[in-house]
Parts: sequence; C-alpha cells; structure tokens
Amino acid sequence: MIEVLLITDMNFYRKVGNNNRKVGIFLLISLIQLVFPHITLSQENTLKNELNSPIIVVAEELANRFEQLPIAGKREAKKSFYLTVTAYSSTVDQCDSDPFTTASGETVHDGIIAYNHLPFGTKVRFPEIFPDKVFEVQDRLRAGAGTYIADIWMSSREEAIQWGAKVIKIEVL
Repeated sequence: MIEVLLITDMNFYRKVGNNNRKVGIFLLISLIQLVFPHITLSQENTLKNELNSPIIVVAEELANRFEQLPIAGKREAKKSFYLTVTAYSSTVDQCDSDPFTTASGETVHDGIIAYNHLPFGTKVRFPEIFPDKVFEVQDRLRAGAGTYIADIWMSSREEAIQWGAKVIKIEVL
C-alpha cells in the first residue's frame, strides 16, 4: 500500500516534479519485468536504447559491484589472538545426550567450532593450520571453560585424539 504525503511547500513540489519522470520510468520498467520477464531479458538492449534510463545504468553498476565481492577465505580479520584449540567428535562422553546437534541447533558438520566467547554464526579462520578454510561458531564448550579455549568438530574420535591440543592463532572475520 502506498501512502500519500500532502505537503504545502511549493519548493517540495518542484523538486518532486523533477523526479517524477525518473520514478515513472522506473515503475514502468519494474512493471514490465514483473509481467513479462522473458521479454525484458531478450530485449534488454532495446529497452536501454529506447528509454536511455539512468535507472538501468545504476542497476548495472550495482550488479558489477556484487560480482566483485570478496571470497570468505580472503577477508581481512577484524581481530586476531592466540588460543588453545582442541578437537571433539560426536560421542556422548564428549557432548550431551544429543551429540549430533550443536548448541545453536545445527546438525554437526565439518567447519564447526565450539567457543563460548563469540556469538553463534561468527566466522573465524585458523591461518597457521587451515589458511583457506573458514569455520563458524555453532557450538559451546562446557560451563567454566576459559576464554582462550576452543574446540574444532572432527568426524571421528580418532581424528580428535590425533589433533590433541594446539596453541594457534585465530582470526575473527
């Protein structure tokens, strides 16, 4: 539903009047794309030439920017520090009675870490061991675990035991 705002200032009307053509073209293009998406795709160049609309140019510029978004593994770290990283697997003696569900409610999978001092969903990287892999905080450690302890989920108990405990750098993305 569109709300109409009545303002008696004449300068406002003049400014809005100058933009009416642009808004009208934008609404027309949007309506055509909504009703006939196959036509707008096949005749994109024709529409650009006929309307010569700045709105289409702005949309193309935005699309070009989105093609150049950074890859998650290449993002700059917001914060980095060292902590002790251990490993765990989905066994009842290492987790609670539902070992395949994390504290956030997710099903366990590769790339999950347990850490008490970052919110769920926070992306982190361990550049010394896994330089291109991004992990996500989706689980928690036992109550009372220190600030500088994190757990990486491993698919088997043997992998977790083999990992042991390592003091490594963590980067918060």
